Amino acid sequence: KFTRARRIYFSVLTMKFIRQVWFMAVHQNPKGFFWWEVRLVLRALSFFYYIGIKLRLLLYWLGIFRAYKLPAYVISVGNLTVGGTGKTPFVLYLAEKLSKSNKVGILSRGYGAGAKATEDDENMALPANVIRAINPDRFSAGEKLIKEQGVQTIILDDGFQHLSLRRDVDIVLIDATNPFGRGRLMPAGILREPLSALKRADIFVLTHVDLVTPEQLNVLEEKLKKYNKKIVKTIHKPQYLVNMAQPDKTIDLS
Repeated sequence: KFTRARRIYFSVLTMKFIRQVWFMAVHQNPKGFFWWEVRLVLRALSFFYYIGIKLRLLLYWLGIFRAYKLPAYVISVGNLTVGGTGKTPFVLYLAEKLSKSNKVGILSRGYGAGAKATEDDENMALPANVIRAINPDRFSAGEKLIKEQGVQTIILDDGFQHLSLRRDVDIVLIDATNPFGRGRLMPAGILREPLSALKRADIFVLTHVDLVTPEQLNVLEEKLKKYNKKIVKTIHKPQYLVNMAQPDKTIDLS
């Protein structure tokens, strides 16, 4: 007879095992009949995921799902893949630059009960003219920032797939070291949407370009040129250390 603690323990172990199997199947491509079966199941699930994506886009196109407009200039920063592409540093960098001329609000979705703690932690490192709100209902959060805080520019953190909120500029970050995985949709790959979704973007920001060869970078740029979007190349480099207890005190690393 399992106690509640044991059920939680075995649930955690099971989820870790599933994540490990998924990671190996998608990223390491091991050989063997078992892994062939795992990839077959993942590809079947990807097909249904693809149908779901297309159905969702159709519902927005038909107007059954509504996209709301905030009375502010909205910039979406997102990506096409699961995993890190450097969104958070880029969002903070963008907010810092924009905050020199107007008040900026960052809207994040947040996950689980730790959202409030995350909000408090991350706000400590923000410039005075930047406010971060963490709320799954980003339209309501944006309205509140505009009405109560006088925010003029909104940045949607991880907003490319958040179609219920209209934006003026769509920025998509692409990790130059692993742009699209093997080109397969989740869960058989790392793509959140098909590559055709890149047509919705206005600007491509290539991250970690210093970690690939010029030849690899050229191949990626050639692949992206067909979308006829502006391409910006970036690197990640620490500039200073911040004392989280006193955010105004920094140590320059340049």
